[in-house]
Amino acid sequence: MVSTASEFATNSEWHDPTDVQVRKIMMARLRSHPALAQHHPILQTREDTGTSPSLLQRLEWMLYHSAGSLGEYLHQPSLERRVQGLVTHYKRKRSATDPSEAIMEAIRASAAKRQRPRLAITEAEVRNCSVGARGCVLNSNLDLLHQVCSFLDGKGVLRCRGVNKFLYLHAPSFVRSLHIDAASVPIVETRNQGDGAASGLSILLHECQNLTSLTISNQANQIHLKAGVVFPRALTASTYMASLATASYGHQLVREVANALESGACPSLERLELLAPFDFATESDAVFMVLNALRNPLKYLVLDATFLGDHGIQQLAELFEIKDTIFEHLETLTVRNNFMGESGCRALLEAIESFSELQTLDLSRNILTDTDAFALADLLDDPMPEENLYDDCKISSEEQFNVLGLAGLRTLNLQENFITCDGFHAITIALCSREGFVATVGDATVPSDESDEEE
Repeated sequence: MVSTASEFATNSEWHDPTDVQVRKIMMARLRSHPALAQHHPILQTREDTGTSPSLLQRLEWMLYHSAGSLGEYLHQPSLERRVQGLVTHYKRKRSATDPSEAIMEAIRASAAKRQRPRLAITEAEVRNCSVGARGCVLNSNLDLLHQVCSFLDGKGVLRCRGVNKFLYLHAPSFVRSLHIDAASVPIVETRNQGDGAASGLSILLHECQNLTSLTISNQANQIHLKAGVVFPRALTASTYMASLATASYGHQLVREVANALESGACPSLERLELLAPFDFATESDAVFMVLNALRNPLKYLVLDATFLGDHGIQQLAELFEIKDTIFEHLETLTVRNNFMGESGCRALLEAIESFSELQTLDLSRNILTDTDAFALADLLDDPMPEENLYDDCKISSEEQFNVLGLAGLRTLNLQENFITCDGFHAITIALCSREGFVATVGDATVPSDESDEEE
């Protein structure tokens, strides 16, 4: 993996030559941190000579250049989490791990010999097909089949394709929601087919013309999700099969979804969820591939543990502004467990300020502090541009509410950040004018009076 200097130079406006003493304090904090105070040779090598910076010096330099402000840089409680978030500032060196084209061709040729022939169906065969009873509803009644399949999930509907040829042809059109898990694909299949293992997904998505909800996840990461943090695996170049392992399959799936959407698949898609699909932090570029490929407005967008970081969140905010017709109608936006700090939060809030239909905003499990809480409180409390707002002195309370930032917001999730009572107090004051609002402070899975504030 290699770092890009441009990513560390975006927040340099607050840097000052007089920060030398402050940076020495940070070095002392890193040196005394339990995870780094093991006196391992790699942590201390040549630190004082200046000929080669130690790991501690490199960590401090990266923290300094990635922080959004001096206050965030010195924020002690979030130090460990910010060190973990540094992985989002690296890009994958694919040439060191990907197999050559000759090796890939050999893998595909070997797999083609073992592949079973595909089932080809013609319209004439569909008209003549039978399951033992003439006029069976499983052969002809699409309306009834649609009602029956509405009680099944996407995978259940697709399994019905094995009943007869008619269902094989029409079942995909009954699919409304589809959940695809990267860990469910056998590693043997992935190795045999190489990068073509996910090629069938594009064909399937084109057949699912009425799909409204699509979820891509990786069950291998669910244990980490329950713990609150998804840690990326290390990239190794020991063998060329590293890029074909199950751990990389999530990236292939998301990339294939992007290709399908770009070519016009799923015209009715309203919900897109990416639930920890990646094992490598350097695979987050696939998120922007799929979002750029969208052709129709979304109502629900869930990005959970996609390793965006501040730099990725800033890219997301720019995308929201560029493709506003796609995202301005969002009703639910989840950016959870993405190592988002001050600069990323600031950019995101500016981008979604005009999302009047947004009802649920989930920013939990990030690196937000009181500074971010104050910025969020200002957004919730301040009205939109006041042009012609007070021309009528008899403006109703409902109209006053509608001109607030994020006027439609009803649920805000901020649990598992680094916000103190001061930050939540500012948000509470800002929410006083909103009826039926629920702000989640603690664990959302355990309802209690202490974890929920209703205004």
